[in-house]
Amino acid sequence: MEFVNDEILNNIKSKTRRKIAILAGFETLDPEIRSNILGRRQDVSIFESGIEVLGRSKTDLIAYVLYKPSPLMTDSAARIEASTTIDFLAAACKRNGVNLTIRLNPMYAATGTPWHDEAMAAGDAYSPPLLSDVVEVAKEKRARGIPVYLGLTSEGRATNNTTYKAHPGHTKESLKQAISMNMSLAG
Repeated sequence: MEFVNDEILNNIKSKTRRKIAILAGFETLDPEIRSNILGRRQDVSIFESGIEVLGRSKTDLIAYVLYKPSPLMTDSAARIEASTTIDFLAAACKRNGVNLTIRLNPMYAATGTPWHDEAMAAGDAYSPPLLSDVVEVAKEKRARGIPVYLGLTSEGRATNNTTYKAHPGHTKESLKQAISMNMSLAG
């Protein structure tokens, strides 16, 4: 979002009749997780300023939010954190007249990353996200009118024991429900 400005957006809009959207990773509202775990140096206020620019140019926002962005986070803490982050983005977008879509991605431990190393070092304290919890947060936000798409892939960067599929409470039914939700949003 630090690269979003009025001149760039107006230039793009002048070349198309289509509605445009900016796709940006917000990940989490939690400043400690943003900085110390994810290595995000962008302050939340910069993201908010970007939302203001999007509002002035009538540009939509698609924002990535990570579900369970800390490898030491409990399932209940992950649920609260994701909900709080989505609510923050929804409020900022509403203030600025920006249409928001959330891409809620259950965090996975991508092989060869510091996040993966921290998760593996945590031993039994680490547990992948519970997909049924992710689905429930998405349902709650959709009921409030916030479109939420669920990221269900690890993009080939994780082993099966470090994705939502490895959570002891994972079921095929929760995966089917997530896929169905995504299909309903797509079409």
